[in-house]
Amino acid sequence: MRWTKQLGTALIAVFAYGASSAGGAAASPLLLKVEGEVESQGTPTYGFVSLATHGLTCEQVVAGTLLINAKPKDRAAFNSVAKDSCGIGASLSGMIDVVELTSTGRFILKASPSLAMAVPGPCVYEGSKLRGTFAIPGSSISYNLSGTFKLNSKLSAGSCAKTAKIEGSTGSIYEIETFEYFVTER
Repeated sequence: MRWTKQLGTALIAVFAYGASSAGGAAASPLLLKVEGEVESQGTPTYGFVSLATHGLTCEQVVAGTLLINAKPKDRAAFNSVAKDSCGIGASLSGMIDVVELTSTGRFILKASPSLAMAVPGPCVYEGSKLRGTFAIPGSSISYNLSGTFKLNSKLSAGSCAKTAKIEGSTGSIYEIETFEYFVTER
């Protein structure tokens, strides 16, 4: 009985330590800087994405503001399209509305309700999220955005594939006044 009491006391101590160390470990903040200075909330910001599928590319530049900086998850929100362009035979509709960069190096691009890319067929593929990574320290660019867009069968021919892989796409955010990418640091 004595050893069970000691074992129980030891287990309580282990669980208490685990709970306190897990709860107390906060993720480090990600700092977005331009010209050596940490950018403030409300900084005018551009977002960029280059989508590639079926051998065709579309690009979009959106304008908005840096909403959150110096947190484990920084966020920029966008409210207008500054420029759309696509290669011959493709078109793009919808808009990037949020880009999140995390202190672990994840780059998440979101569109609400979705981005739609049309390619010859006609085949229209829609998706609302792309994910990639970026370097810390480095800059606010992801060269490996990927995701899966689903076919909008109402707007597409019957011969289209059900999904389109978006791979090797590029995304970034940068400061409007200087046109400089944000420098990323922890």
